[in-house]
Amino acid sequence: DVRQRQTSADFRVYADGHLRAEAVQVTPADAPQELEISLRGTRELRLEVSTSQWDYCHAVWIEPTLIPATSARDTDRVFVDCLGRAEIELPPAAPTADLCLATVASPGMESWLDSLLVSWRENAQCPHAVVAVFCFHANPELRRIIDHHGAVCVDCKGLAPVNMAAKSVLYSVAHVVRAKAFICFDADVLVLRPLEDLRASIRALRKEAVFVARDSANLPNLQVALERIYGSSADEVARHRGQNAWNFAQYPHVVNDGVIAGSERAMQSVDATIRSMPGMQTWIAAAEDSYPWRNQFVFNLALAKRDCCVVIDDRMNWQLNHREIQIDRSTGCVRSPGSGEPITCMHFNGRGRQKHRQLQQ
Repeated sequence: DVRQRQTSADFRVYADGHLRAEAVQVTPADAPQELEISLRGTRELRLEVSTSQWDYCHAVWIEPTLIPATSARDTDRVFVDCLGRAEIELPPAAPTADLCLATVASPGMESWLDSLLVSWRENAQCPHAVVAVFCFHANPELRRIIDHHGAVCVDCKGLAPVNMAAKSVLYSVAHVVRAKAFICFDADVLVLRPLEDLRASIRALRKEAVFVARDSANLPNLQVALERIYGSSADEVARHRGQNAWNFAQYPHVVNDGVIAGSERAMQSVDATIRSMPGMQTWIAAAEDSYPWRNQFVFNLALAKRDCCVVIDDRMNWQLNHREIQIDRSTGCVRSPGSGEPITCMHFNGRGRQKHRQLQQ
């Protein structure tokens, strides 16, 4: 009854104080949005609405319903990630730490995973962090590598093709591991320097902040990225997500999710915001063969919707797809060719997988 009024509201669902689902910036013209979560083991459920535009803001929850868990799967410790890519087997006791380092692996990625874990151990200087590997269809060699490095194997069963989009399980990491802060990496990353600056930034800035580096393609906004990187258009996204989603087309931060960092609250918010866009799963599936990295656009859209992106130095996610490096042979230091500054995380993404093969060992 207030369709022409300028107002909006944020709807959030909390389970035992943890944000589990949300629909943010809902306007009077929006269609109803469905939020569905598992409340297994929850003692307290809270539904919350907030707004900064109080006039005409009449918020309505439409028939909130608790559905008893009756199937065998519901009684197991199984959790589905926010993009529906996998059933994640929750560990009997959720790993707990101040910091969690997380990545994703599947058969064929054994050498990449081993190199990443070695680089963490040697260079990250995070000795007390929990290291979690979300592993799709783990084979004996993957389990051997994970055990050898003292990491936690989080078993994942694919509900969709296991391709580049499978790393979206990391968007839900805060519902699997209990930690105050998270740093998530693609498996084709090497950590070359201490991560203390990134850890300090997470502690210092607002709890909702998500720390990411710009995509090395260096595009001006999400609309241009949608057309050039993800093979789509604004009209196509609007059909799946609703016209209101495209209010974020001009968001200027186009980022790469090879390195993601944030607090527990920040990562829970990313998960919840993506869950509020269920139509995007269909959009991803429509181009699974040609553009298996569309999950990254959904991640970008979630950051735009929350306006929570904090852009970090490119050297925290130095993407070899569009960049080169300079190697100081006397010290072994890997540097940016332009500034000569040391690189902290080197990412062998895209065409970068064929570069500097000796460094991958």
